[in-house]
Amino acid sequence: GEIEGQGFSDRFSVEEYRPRTFEVKLSSTKKDILIGEPLRFEVKANFLYGSPLAGGKLTYSVRRRQHLPVFRGFDDYVFQDYAGQYDLGRTWAHDEERSFSNLVGDGEADLDRAGVAHVVVKDKDKPTTPQDYIFEATVADATGESVTKSQVVSGHTSNLYLGLHPSEFVQAVDMPFAVQVVGMDRDGTRREAQAELEIVRRSYDCGPHGTEGYWSCHATVAKTPAVKRTIAVPASGSAAVERVLLKEPGEYIVRVSANRKGEKAMASEIIWVIGKGEALWSGDEGDRMTVVASKSTYAPGDTALLVPQTQLPGALALVTLERDGILSYALTEIASSGQGVRVKITPELAPNVFASVTLVRGRIGDGDRNRPRFKMGLVDLKVESTVQRLQVSVETERPSYQPGEDVKASVRVTSATGQPVQAELALAVADEGVLQIVDRKSTRLNSSH
Repeated sequence: GEIEGQGFSDRFSVEEYRPRTFEVKLSSTKKDILIGEPLRFEVKANFLYGSPLAGGKLTYSVRRRQHLPVFRGFDDYVFQDYAGQYDLGRTWAHDEERSFSNLVGDGEADLDRAGVAHVVVKDKDKPTTPQDYIFEATVADATGESVTKSQVVSGHTSNLYLGLHPSEFVQAVDMPFAVQVVGMDRDGTRREAQAELEIVRRSYDCGPHGTEGYWSCHATVAKTPAVKRTIAVPASGSAAVERVLLKEPGEYIVRVSANRKGEKAMASEIIWVIGKGEALWSGDEGDRMTVVASKSTYAPGDTALLVPQTQLPGALALVTLERDGILSYALTEIASSGQGVRVKITPELAPNVFASVTLVRGRIGDGDRNRPRFKMGLVDLKVESTVQRLQVSVETERPSYQPGEDVKASVRVTSATGQPVQAELALAVADEGVLQIVDRKSTRLNSSH
């Protein structure tokens, strides 16, 4: 329609589909390799009624991207040189954002009479960091219908990984805290190791630099580590636990490394220490500032420690908790740049809340550097809501049925603690050939179709 001569338009698509008639399965000889070893894959295609898709056409590609090492049971640990990744601008490395990839190889092949093709690809480059190799295969039948599947194989630079876990990202001066270290084989098996632990303070000189006077921050790493010691990492039981204490506020790099029998491993993390005194955080001349939270996820009852990363001692801080409006606010004075902000985590903040910190400081002296200043930053605090999560299970009366028969199924809903609860349910029954269009993962109860 039109309003006072203004025209508005939008687009929408009308599509039709047909259920898929065949499925594709991928398997690799190894679920993970050492970088330099060949990648071997098997592609198998079958019609949904069971017969092989003989003579199908296969096109494939292998790409690689940064691998984020994660091991079951140690989700809070970092198994890579994160501080080094961060300094290279890969701030996303902590959060599994690895959308950048490089082509390793591609090609075409025909499926044999059993609907099978074997593919071997070797990475000619030698990456120095762990990689994920993404194998993508597209199979087309004689009618032109195609199905695409992908599989990921991890490539490691060593059989040894070290895992590092400072108890929280934000600590306080003169308060002991724990640094935990574990050793892992690439398959996730615990192993012992001899590791070097170093904690080094890093400070920043932020201000106008050079003849043009552009605002920038220069990092300086302390020549002498605040902590340096050798630790024995056990092969089982609890992780190696090192109690450390830091005396100055600021930014620190925590690093563990090992080099045993040619197997190198390193893990590092960035932590922030708050307390009275000046902490030379990195920052910029703009009105925005980074706010760092002490943990990636909080439970009700926790206290979140926030670090406003700016040199603005003597500022008045307005701290608001926001989600669909302002939930609460508080005023506090930031006496020194090393001081942090504490936020009490309550159940109603689940599943998340945005903590906003606004700093205001009046003029403190003559000149442009001492003019009134304003800074604002925002951080998303994740709050556990497992107590509100329902568990749903479905089970049919028999494992398989013939066309035309009635299917009886029982659905059970329990609370997070396993207690039965009343609930409203939505139940859908769909052809697997339709579900495959949206790549829905399904579990087949019986091999017959």
